[in-house]
Amino acid sequence: MSDTIATAPEANERPVSRNTLKHQIEDLRERAEGEQTTLAQLVELTQLKRDVEAGLLRVKKAIEPREEEVLRIFAERGEKSARDAASNKIAYINRRVWCRPAEGVDKAAAAEAMLADPDLSAFVEQGFNVTSLSAFFNEQAKELEAEGRPVTDDALIDLIPEPLRGVLALAPTYKVGVR
Repeated sequence: MSDTIATAPEANERPVSRNTLKHQIEDLRERAEGEQTTLAQLVELTQLKRDVEAGLLRVKKAIEPREEEVLRIFAERGEKSARDAASNKIAYINRRVWCRPAEGVDKAAAAEAMLADPDLSAFVEQGFNVTSLSAFFNEQAKELEAEGRPVTDDALIDLIPEPLRGVLALAPTYKVGVR
């Protein structure tokens, strides 16, 4: 079995292997001394993360046509699994069923219809999209900064409409970005 988890299509890029990643991280630990080294490690690990994610995207793209072909072969032969002789691993059909509103039916109408069914009504809830709402408040905070106003905890509370204070909470998180 190969230790390679991602191979680059371009000649100037190297394969990224499990052992390579392990050694790079161990090397970073050995050099851990002082703030400047920690900053350098953050920058290096961020670049390594980007490289691995890019490699993973290439691997996922390479898997897609092969998966389609294996599904076709399984269907042709009436099989549900097969063993790879080289790795001794088993490839198998993994069926997942995903539910969504039927074509032409919006989510609200589907939810209303589901409320009438005793088995499905438990899956219907009134809610909101946290990601979209957070994006809205992030934009509001950016506008405060653009106006030269500090974005303090009190300023964040002031962004929430009065009737929703105590109902909604804004919790800032801080991460270090690397460009």
